Amino acid sequence: MPDRLKKLERELGLPPSPPPFALDETQICRRVEGALSARGEERKRYMRHKTRLAAVLAAAVVVLAGTAIAAGPLLGEALQRALGGFAPYAQSLEGTATDQGIQVRALSALADSTTVKVYAEITDLESDRLANASIHGWVNIESDADSSIVSLSGSLLSYDPQAKTALMVFSRSGSGGLTDQTSAVLEITGIQPEYYSFETDPIPVEAITSELLATQVLSTGETVLVPGQNPLELGNGRGVSLSSAGFAADGRLHFLFRLPDGADPEHSSVLLTAYSKSWREGDGPDLKFNQDMQRIGFAQDGAVYYDLSVTAAPDDLPDLLELTGAYGSYICAQEVEGTWEIPVEVTPVEEHTSPLAGTIDHSTLLELSLSPLGVILRSSSPDMTQIGGYPLTVFLADGTRLHPTSSAVGAGSDLDVHLARWEFERPVELEQ
Repeated sequence: MPDRLKKLERELGLPPSPPPFALDETQICRRVEGALSARGEERKRYMRHKTRLAAVLAAAVVVLAGTAIAAGPLLGEALQRALGGFAPYAQSLEGTATDQGIQVRALSALADSTTVKVYAEITDLESDRLANASIHGWVNIESDADSSIVSLSGSLLSYDPQAKTALMVFSRSGSGGLTDQTSAVLEITGIQPEYYSFETDPIPVEAITSELLATQVLSTGETVLVPGQNPLELGNGRGVSLSSAGFAADGRLHFLFRLPDGADPEHSSVLLTAYSKSWREGDGPDLKFNQDMQRIGFAQDGAVYYDLSVTAAPDDLPDLLELTGAYGSYICAQEVEGTWEIPVEVTPVEEHTSPLAGTIDHSTLLELSLSPLGVILRSSSPDMTQIGGYPLTVFLADGTRLHPTSSAVGAGSDLDVHLARWEFERPVELEQ
């Protein structure tokens, strides 16, 4: 593999790739596979082009020898999988921030005129608070050119329990205008250890009885069911079960859930939807919208409960068509309060922008931008109609058709201009 790469570099007049050439061949092959990100005949077509193959192999060695190794062996592979074919467009970042025994380190970034993605590793230097943590953060752009935020998100890519390190990507999409190197700040705004989300199997309607169940009044004045009247285990509940469920004398249909031991009732949430036959037929309301919904968490006799209720009476039971599964979240530890801010510099990739004409639905098309990372469409509408959810097809010069994924949708800094973005699964060369 090293000899073939050196030969291709000589043939094409490319500068030699930096060491180490001694990287495991399977690593490089896996890196090339991800970079091409194609299937079947499409992959064969790309493999015929020595220039592309040499460039990908060179990028593989550069990235594997740089950011990936710096991130550690396990998370390094996860970072490469996350970047995939976009690795040649990624920028290496430097900078760390440490507080409360937790260190955040910026690794890499991808950016175009509207979206910045910052990849970072977060390590617990003292204990193991990140194994089931909810980590909140964002990319703060200091440029006035991107003053309007369209969307923010943070996603966990991988967790290494031995290193007690999480690999995450934080994304920000804005109104656009990033054309040159831009100052940004990666800010971690909260770390919540032992955060658990759940979604149980559907609750059978048969679990609801028409007999009125016993209630109790909490010291705070709310009425909730007495636990343990008709308990039911719920599949996929991560320890959440149904302790009591049915109608009560207060004129409400109650669902009393028991949460796992150690859950904080004040920072937990449970929801479900109760569908009625009349709602499905268009003659009545869905029970979840039937007046108000009350959600009350409390602790009793060493157990943690969550009472969810809607206005309903036993006469409504024959109309009850189905119940969804319960879903929500609970926490079993205190939040780690600290400040983690890392200044970074990001440079957007090259883009091609063209004016558009015409309309789709109520939207007037204004401008289309293409970058190796995705497609950006700007439009306007008198009734705030947005077209970001529409399917999009991109035709390449070699006849390949791509169907990028819809991502950010929203209004720009000028509320009359709407932004829609679709992201490629693999990079697209602009000349294609």
